Amino acid sequence: MPTNISRYGFPGTPRIPFLWPNGMIELPLPVAALGPLRVPYLGGIYLYALPFWAVHFLLRRADPKELLWTYAHPYDFDAEEAFKPMPDTPFG
Repeated sequence: MPTNISRYGFPGTPRIPFLWPNGMIELPLPVAALGPLRVPYLGGIYLYALPFWAVHFLLRRADPKELLWTYAHPYDFDAEEAFKPMPDTPFG
């Protein structure tokens, strides 16, 4: 994720698909520039924490070179799916 607002962020990475030095292709999570911040808006909690009008507004501002995609977790569709903390992580 090309932002520094999350523990998963890589600030300074491109917002368009690119290759890492090891040859792996990266399809960055779509983020919107809001002032100095890069804010994710098309996946997981980011998608349903924002009102639809805000997501629509950010989609219209997306760079044509960006690859727009989204993702979901099993528990987004199945309320019975158990949440399992992962050891050795901040939320473990």
